[in-house]
Amino acid sequence: MIAESVLSQNLCGDLIRPQFLGPEDLSWLESLRDEFMRFEGRPRRELLARAKEPWLFKAPEVKLKLAVAVMLKRATTQDIDINRARHLRGELFRMGASELSREAALEKVALKEGLSIEQLLRDLFSDLKDERRLEDTSWRDLQAHTLALDCNLLLTKAFLARAREVSLKILGNCRAIIRHAKFRGLICVVEKLESKEELLHLNISGPFAIFRHTQVYGKRLGELPRLLKNCHRFELEARVVVRDRERTFRLGSEAPLPCASTIKKFDSQLERRFAREFGKATSDWDLIREPEPLELEGRWLFPDFEIRHRHLPERRWLLEIAGFWHPEYIKTKVIAYREAARVFPDLKIILCVDRKSFCGQEDSLTVSKAGEVIEFTGRLDPKQVLMVIERRRNGDMGLGRSQN
Repeated sequence: MIAESVLSQNLCGDLIRPQFLGPEDLSWLESLRDEFMRFEGRPRRELLARAKEPWLFKAPEVKLKLAVAVMLKRATTQDIDINRARHLRGELFRMGASELSREAALEKVALKEGLSIEQLLRDLFSDLKDERRLEDTSWRDLQAHTLALDCNLLLTKAFLARAREVSLKILGNCRAIIRHAKFRGLICVVEKLESKEELLHLNISGPFAIFRHTQVYGKRLGELPRLLKNCHRFELEARVVVRDRERTFRLGSEAPLPCASTIKKFDSQLERRFAREFGKATSDWDLIREPEPLELEGRWLFPDFEIRHRHLPERRWLLEIAGFWHPEYIKTKVIAYREAARVFPDLKIILCVDRKSFCGQEDSLTVSKAGEVIEFTGRLDPKQVLMVIERRRNGDMGLGRSQN
């Protein structure tokens, strides 16, 4: 976590001007990496102590703090036998209880375990985080250019973690970005802008706009910048809270950030389990992942599944499992699907809400009455979905309410 004091040094009035690292910083970044490599094989606490001391090179204060944070984050420790350290402590405490002096107890345990006293002292607390020894490969292959990009990404994530709202315009590779936002449960509305180009606008709620799950939500929102670098063009504007004031953070395609090497498929355990259990619950209906999105007066809707009758393919339903949510978001989503059902008369829709993903205020834990959905807790039962389909197969969906 980047301290607010570091973030505040990137302010210019109500605008945020991030101090990104560039080619001018590569020289001192190499010196920093070399200094860290001196601690390979040594306890982590020694590195932490060194990081608090002055460095032998000159570097901008804010950028240096970012680089140190990234280097510490990359530090990996050697695998250790936790039970071995606990065993040694137990042996030593038992010896100490027999009124032996410290030196005599150490000598006796070391002799019993076949260790030198120095080895015994080294291994005694080796299971503690800061006593674990650093891997030889923590920074060996790290290039200064890569370190600079990682610092810029960390700074970007820190600001997005304090966002109330994020407005994002993207051109090219749009589906991958929307798919990521969808599968990571971000509270997001997608619109198509009036343009000859395939330009989409995403309005995403930030962690500071919700009341629960803010840390997890902020981490998932921070995954977006790497993916954005794979777009042809993007413009990001966020309202970010720093020092108790809302400020504007802007990011564009030219920002020096690392690209995601691959676009991961974020398939939640909830959806995997539902798909698996659905296949066992019925032989009459097929479950199809990621059906085509619905475009509705410039707005896009992205269902998770299409449920299609195997023998009567004209009988089909769309099902969406909401991610993080609050009542107003569900109300907006229900209204949009009702409008889609009006535009596409044959369209039937089921919207499912996990009460565990609620992120509103405690006193508002209720699904919008503007249109209701299937509510569940932790597990979505396919039999409940099939009951809704069976009960309404001859009527208009209307998004009625069901609970389990």
